[in-house]
Amino acid sequence: MAANRLAWGKGYATEAAKPVLDHAFQTLKLDRVIADIAPGNAASVRVAQKLGLSQPRKMTYHDEAFASYSMTRAAFEAETARQ
Repeated sequence: MAANRLAWGKGYATEAAKPVLDHAFQTLKLDRVIADIAPGNAASVRVAQKLGLSQPRKMTYHDEAFASYSMTRAAFEAETARQ
């Protein structure tokens, strides 16, 4: 099994992704973080939404559809200030 289904839905991905965003914006000083998510991957969409990433743009690459969520540095700083 590729993933341990017992861990699904427990918030681990969101918990792991938060420090990744912190590192991207605070340490690497990136201006934008992008998450490309395959259609039908509802769990990843929920993680992106919980983290405050913007509504997706529908994209196609090599005939594969995906949703491209993103967050800017300004949005990250505003979200961090609210917490």
